[in-house]
Amino acid sequence: IKTAADLIALNDAISNNVSYDDYTIYFDNDIDMGGVEWESMNGLFLYNAVFEGNGHTISNLNIVPNRFNTARVGFIDQVYGENITFRNITFKNFTTTGGNTNGVATIIGYAQKTTVSFNNVHVLDSKVITDTKYQTGASDNSIGIRIAAFVGYSHEGSEITIDSCSVKNFEAEGFHNLACFVGYDSAWLTSLKNSVAE
Repeated sequence: IKTAADLIALNDAISNNVSYDDYTIYFDNDIDMGGVEWESMNGLFLYNAVFEGNGHTISNLNIVPNRFNTARVGFIDQVYGENITFRNITFKNFTTTGGNTNGVATIIGYAQKTTVSFNNVHVLDSKVITDTKYQTGASDNSIGIRIAAFVGYSHEGSEITIDSCSVKNFEAEGFHNLACFVGYDSAWLTSLKNSVAE
């Protein structure tokens, strides 16, 4: 990946059911995604994928739900029953928005039965905004829950490893389970070391 157009083309291909299972996706430049509305990448086509940033930064991306999954939102919407790795990459000035969501983040909205590894990954100056309305007994509640910078919702035995990473100047708006790294881990299998939130 060398340009914004390359990254958009990758997402478009995945949206059309092109598989990148077992691929390593390399970033060869800093990429400015300003003005792009990014529909969350479908993680079901990224089994055992590696995102190798080579120390580069992706910046200024606006993330919205894709048409397949409006409840899980992030750079990648969800990962299921796989391994996925991010390393040596920075996400800067990202804005992720969703309405009635359950698992939303800057990087991965939802992980189920998955091993996710982050090494030297950084989220800077970013925010996640979801609906906050909730009224007892109401039939039209619209709320965002399980929100974070790295993984919004880790579920059913997912193992999240976060090493030498950081979250700085992160804003989160939603109803509950808001955090910097992982919003909610149902199995308590998140490992965090050599990392900092500021």
